[in-house]
Amino acid sequence: MIINPASGGDEPILNPINEIFGRYDLTWDARVTHQPGDATRLTQEALDAGADLIVSYGGDGTLMEVLNGLAGRSVPLAILPGGTGNGVSLALGIPNNLRQALMLIGNEATGQSDGGGARKRKLDIARCGDRYFIQRAFVGLSEQYIPDRQMKDSVGFLAYPISALRFLSERPAIRYCITIDDVTFEEDGILCMVNNVGYSNNERLRDIAEKLFLEVQVHNGEETTATEGTVLDQITPDDGLLDILLLTGTQSLLKSFLSLPLRNMDSTIAKAHLFQGKRVSITATPPQTVTLDGEAGGMTPCEIEILPLALEVIVPA
Repeated sequence: MIINPASGGDEPILNPINEIFGRYDLTWDARVTHQPGDATRLTQEALDAGADLIVSYGGDGTLMEVLNGLAGRSVPLAILPGGTGNGVSLALGIPNNLRQALMLIGNEATGQSDGGGARKRKLDIARCGDRYFIQRAFVGLSEQYIPDRQMKDSVGFLAYPISALRFLSERPAIRYCITIDDVTFEEDGILCMVNNVGYSNNERLRDIAEKLFLEVQVHNGEETTATEGTVLDQITPDDGLLDILLLTGTQSLLKSFLSLPLRNMDSTIAKAHLFQGKRVSITATPPQTVTLDGEAGGMTPCEIEILPLALEVIVPA
């Protein structure tokens, strides 16, 4: 178990682990991170010592570090959500409650169904250079728009939409050249997102997001079609494909939010192009920062590829 001690606020962690894993007669060990890179190193050390399951306790940043220690190995992963956003666990339906998430691990290990069954699910992961990620890459999202620890501690999950709105209102257009497999697309845009995992299995959040992304051009090779539905259902972590969204324009944020309650009104914050493929190369003028699951990933040009069904994760049955 890899534990980020900055996660979970004042929530106790060791006592619930000891109690619930003891109930299932599971043998476990804990390693605590202290600085960036520790989770990757500790994961590799645990694997070399013979661990048959790696558990990540923290947020998406901790999870990404654990993934980079786990990639290429056949050992499964379990997630205990302890961060601010917990985007991966939300998308996979993993309980946000610590005790319930621990019981999920115990149920899968023993075949029990105390509080709900569990199973191992194979997921795609993505690779950018020598770094792996599971959720998404942002190209063009500068560090000033990424919520820091102080902001997360102050306003919690709201740190993400607040930063996103600030970004959309201030961001100038960038020239992007995107090659998906063997098809190239060039357009001015404000942000490029390379997605593997969808945004949430929470219906309320998906309904809001559906209203934000109404004007989407879907690209299938050389063909283009328009859609008035949500694109989020197309982003699944086990289809062997990357989902690339290029945001190309924004309208008044005030107008967007005033129209959100009205289903049939044009309430898009951004226009977007959607592509799918196994490999994407991105260049930008001027060069842009690359962020992988919230962590620094270098600069453009960059190349990202999907690794189909390369990771097993414990999820609800």
